[in-house]
Parts: sequence; structure tokens; C-alpha cells
Amino acid sequence: MITVPNENDPDVIKLLRIVNATHEPIGVEIKPEPNAKVIDCFNVVKKKVEESGGKCICGWQVWKDDYLIEAEAHAVWETPEEELIDLTPKGLPVPVTSILFVEDERMNYQGKQIDSVRMNITNNKLADDLITVCKKIFQFGNEGDRANYYDLSQIMNPEQLHHLKYLHGLKGLINMMLQNGGSKRSQCPCGSGMIYKDCHGKNLLSIINRIK
Repeated sequence: MITVPNENDPDVIKLLRIVNATHEPIGVEIKPEPNAKVIDCFNVVKKKVEESGGKCICGWQVWKDDYLIEAEAHAVWETPEEELIDLTPKGLPVPVTSILFVEDERMNYQGKQIDSVRMNITNNKLADDLITVCKKIFQFGNEGDRANYYDLSQIMNPEQLHHLKYLHGLKGLINMMLQNGGSKRSQCPCGSGMIYKDCHGKNLLSIINRIK
């Protein structure tokens, strides 16, 4: 289950070293704007600044589950009274009222997605495969002109769209295994009867990189 970690969590401290954080993590209350979309924080905050003043503060919101900790590019609103408020909903199964946020003034959002930074917090190397696949999904979906499109079906050919679907399916498969306590030596959920290491996990890099 995805949770909001404590700012003193040792895994948070390690993750912030990876992103070279120059600010301390803080809790920011969530007060979603009407009709705001989960994935549209930068535009939501920009519109709020235009309407009500204040500033757009860019940085990272930090999430944690049983096997990964993740810094996700995010924007919050600084009110004219210098209070930080998160204006975007979260879309999680369990509601949260605040996020853990780390300001990063070096972040320069120019209308294109910014990949998350993920860290394996277990000794289970299957979580490393999940990170690899997540990174590939971002790279594949944002290569060249693709970064300017939300609906990739407008510019991808059928082979590329099929590969993107495969990548998302592989991500789901690995997630399911991790949630069930699986490892690389567990039986692959695809029904092949083989262990993951010899099935979907075999030659992982060459398979996920075979289509450009």
C-alpha cells in the first residue's frame, strides 16, 4: 500500500541524497481545486497563481510502499501569505490529507513530464526490475516528439503501441508479484509454469529495449 512517509524516515533521507535535495522535507496540506486532475499539478498551480497571486513552488512529493520509495515531480501553491498548499487530488485507494514535499528550485518544468526517482528499499531484486520497467515506460513514452503528446495513439505506430501496452502489462505483473511477497525465483503469474527469472524476467533489458 502506498503511504506518505515521515520526514525522519531513514529511507526518505537516503532518497533525498539521490535527488541532491537542498531543502528539508515538510508536510503540505492537500486542498484540491475544483475539477483538478491528479496528473496536472503544474498547470493547476499556474492557473491558481494567475487567479489569486502567490507562487508556484516546484519540487518532489515522496511516496513509500513495502518495496519502493519514490520522489515524484510535483508543484504546490504558495499563497500570498506564504502558506504552501497542494491543489491536486491524489487518486489513491486510501485518502490522504497531506503530502511530504521537498522544494527543488532547480526543477524547470517546460510542459514535459519529469521522471520520478525510485529506490529499492528491500533486498528483493524483483523491485529493481520494477524500477527498470518504470524507467523504460517513461523513456519510451517521452522520446522525441512523444514528450509533447498526452495521447500517444496519435503518433505511435501499431508496433510501438503494442510494445507500450506490453511494458505496462509487465509493470503490473511485477507489482502483483511483489504485493504477494514474490521474488525472481517465484513462479511467473503469466501461467507458463516457469519461475519469473526464466520467463518474463529473462533477458529483461533486451526485451524492453527492442522497440524504439
